[in-house]
Amino acid sequence: MYRLLRPFARVATRQFFREIRVIGEKRVEEGPLLIVANHPNVILDGLLVVLLYRRPLWFLAKATAFHNKVSRRILSSLHLVPVVRPQDSERPEELTANLATFAFVSERLARSDAVLIFPEGQSAAQRELLPVKTGAARIALQAEAKHDFELGLRIQPIGITYSDFFHAQSSVTIAVGKAIDIATYQAAYAVDRRDAVRQLSSRIESALKSLTAEVADPALAALVEKIAKLYKSRGFGLDDRERIRVVEENVSRLAPQNPRRAFEIEKRLDIYLRLSEALTLDGSERLEIRMKTLLFFSPLIVVGIAAHYLPYRFIRWAAHRAAKSPWQLASWKLGLGFVVFLGWYGGIAGAWLFEGGARGTLMLLLAGLLVSGWAANRFSHQFSLALLTWIWPGSTSPVDVLRWLGTDLIQELEELRVR
Repeated sequence: MYRLLRPFARVATRQFFREIRVIGEKRVEEGPLLIVANHPNVILDGLLVVLLYRRPLWFLAKATAFHNKVSRRILSSLHLVPVVRPQDSERPEELTANLATFAFVSERLARSDAVLIFPEGQSAAQRELLPVKTGAARIALQAEAKHDFELGLRIQPIGITYSDFFHAQSSVTIAVGKAIDIATYQAAYAVDRRDAVRQLSSRIESALKSLTAEVADPALAALVEKIAKLYKSRGFGLDDRERIRVVEENVSRLAPQNPRRAFEIEKRLDIYLRLSEALTLDGSERLEIRMKTLLFFSPLIVVGIAAHYLPYRFIRWAAHRAAKSPWQLASWKLGLGFVVFLGWYGGIAGAWLFEGGARGTLMLLLAGLLVSGWAANRFSHQFSLALLTWIWPGSTSPVDVLRWLGTDLIQELEELRVR
């Protein structure tokens, strides 16, 4: 099932994000590989890593998802392997189930496969890396020791930075780190195994921190997010990770010195973002209308919006009902979107054939729906901007007001900027 669904998952993930930017080192596509990544966004993190590599991947996932025979069968066919987390275990003996998991992973690595682990052990939508658990280091060192440190195993760290944890059509930056050669820990492992595990775990944590953007003070996190969204809407040439880092550095230096001014700026940012939301605009997107693009795609955009409105609204409603916490929302939207739109297209195809429609015409119809859906997904922001600008009865449109608010804020922030 993994090989069957992987192409569809890649397409769905690319549709979900407006931009996926990959930076850093070359990806390791051959030989045994343990991939370690930060884990801010549940299912999306794994899908992005799948998108990153050409080779098939295996994943360690929390054992609570494998709660019955059906789920175990489905998840196993998707290359997911259960691991019992201490926080999910009521009895210490339940953790012994991980011995079988570690043995399975070691076997996959011995076959020169690639395995993905999220070493934080849980997902949290925040700009801070959680403490790295020792599991990844133990698996890597034990696998190498089993082969006298001649396996050639490497660990490649991956840092994922989202521009927005919760919404579709945002952007994400994936930073690929330099691979760590596990054989270099042979001497340390021979002297003290526990210390070697600690050393490698510390190196993994340091690598992930260098590949992600963190906000040191949680009290400033909301302000950092709002300023970063504003700067993104102005098209400054920074990727998501660098943008968050620059904003965090400036806010952490300046906000404690002048909390009153920081409070006033945040209030104006709230007005800007709430007005954007009220107008069904994304506050992090640019406010310039690309006329040639819009004129070329406008027929497809209109058809795409009309043809996909009902499943789109259902997905939004169902995702909010299903998500138990805000950081699960984006993953639910993507997962539901994958299933619902496949069902939507399948239903249209079934109805067409039931009515005796020609198969060739059906293929053209489905191709048209896919292209129009892509256009609506990609350019609906531009379409909304145009409608709000051209149809607005007054001489000043809401988009003009947003531009003025944003420009005024940017000018003040640039005056305060440290670097």
